[in-house]
Amino acid sequence: MRKSKPCCKFYDERQAIERGKAFRNGYISLVLTMFVSFFVRECCEWDPIDNYSMFLLCLWISLAVVSVTLIVKNAYDGIYEGRNAAAVWVMGAAGVICLIYEAVSGVKGKFSFYHDIGTLFSGICLVLIFVVYMVKRSTDRKLEKTEEQGKKIS
Repeated sequence: MRKSKPCCKFYDERQAIERGKAFRNGYISLVLTMFVSFFVRECCEWDPIDNYSMFLLCLWISLAVVSVTLIVKNAYDGIYEGRNAAAVWVMGAAGVICLIYEAVSGVKGKFSFYHDIGTLFSGICLVLIFVVYMVKRSTDRKLEKTEEQGKKIS
């Protein structure tokens, strides 16, 4: 008979509840941005950005809402231990690359709001997720140090 692996010792029911709320909020933001996109394009007959940029806008609004909510509510796997720091660093680097690419395009005169706003917004969201993660991680470390000092005094 095969033994099953024990449940993760860091499992927290609160995290599962917070993840559910975050995914719900992300889904609602996705539906709302898609509705606004449809309304602007079809009902108002206004085409402010291309289809690719509109897709990226809808996608990254939802992903940013989910990621930031998970990080702020301490429901992001490994935020306390820093296990997912490499993935967040890669996301931050990708965001900076997107922003640099769009800045270089702007300097060369090739930046077009209609075509390039999706990439610019993707970079902003990636950097936002990175910054929120780093700020939360820093505040968690400070809180942990003050708790350790409080235990030593007691």
